[in-house]
Formats: sequence, C-alpha cells, structure tokens
Amino acid sequence: MSIRLGVNPIMWSNDDMRELGAEVPLETCLAQARQIGFEGIELGHKFPRDPLQLTTTLGRFGLACVSGWYSARLLERDAAAELASLRPHLDLLKAVASPVLVFAEVSGAIHGDFRSPLSARPLLKASQWREFGRRLTQLAAWTAAEGVRLAYHHHMGTVVQSQEDIDTLMDATGADVGLLL
Repeated sequence: MSIRLGVNPIMWSNDDMRELGAEVPLETCLAQARQIGFEGIELGHKFPRDPLQLTTTLGRFGLACVSGWYSARLLERDAAAELASLRPHLDLLKAVASPVLVFAEVSGAIHGDFRSPLSARPLLKASQWREFGRRLTQLAAWTAAEGVRLAYHHHMGTVVQSQEDIDTLMDATGADVGLLL
C-alpha cells in the first residue's frame, strides 16, 4: 500500500481570515505544494469551482483535489435538507475524483467572530448529540454510497472543539463517519 499526501492551502491563504495570504496567488500555492512533495491539495476559496477548470489548474502542477471543506448546518435541518444544500459541493468532489468530504458543523459557531471568547461556543445536550449523530451518520452513509468518504473536522469555536466533544461525537455516530486528524 502506498501513501500519498495532500495538504490544505491554509499555509498560503486562510478561508476564515481572508486577509491572511490574500496577496498569494493560487499558482504560487500550487507550485510550492508540489515542490515540497505533496501530491494533492484541499479546496480553498481561491480555487475554481468548475470541475474541468479545477482539474486543469491542478493538473498543471501535478496535483489532485483530495478533499473540500463543507460548512454544515445539520443542527438546524434534517439530513435530507443538508444533503440538498451539500449537493453542489459533493458533485464537484465527485467530478474531480476527490475521495473525501471535509465536514464541519457551523450552526452557532463563533470561530469567525473574533470578539467572542471560545467559552461562548455552542454546546450540545446529550439528546442533541444523539440526534446530531444520527443525522450525521445518515448523511455520511449517503456520501459514502456516492464514493466520497465524510471526514469530520473538529474546529475551535464550534460544537465539536475539545477531545471530549470528539469522543462524544464518535460515540454518537456510525462507521461511515470518519474523523479528520
């Protein structure tokens, strides 16, 4: 078995704080990612969203699209509604043969509000964890059936932030839910 490594473009530009790395062209990011040995890269806000254009752009640098972040609101809607919202992103990942969907729940998240302390992040009750886990497992099974593995991304300022949150999430979900490390 061979292992191929991909990287997130956050080293070159930041999706949460777009002023960080705003001056770095996408081509610089892609060239440097390949130069240091990565074979793939995750989508970022500077990447084209047309499958042919994306594949062509990445191909010029010998890179593949390995994943793409999705900001979910599964606490605010059921799995079917979330899948409908996710559909354009999922279809893009499938079109470029990306094997992984990076999934993060952002309902009530404060990670974009730099005035809010992390203690103000949303917290879930036990019953909410069970329902969230059920919905997430259902969604992950659907994406897996389409050939794209869901990898949950814990993130500061969201409902899944701490080690305890990660443990609770994994206890509440089924085997189709992966974890981004």
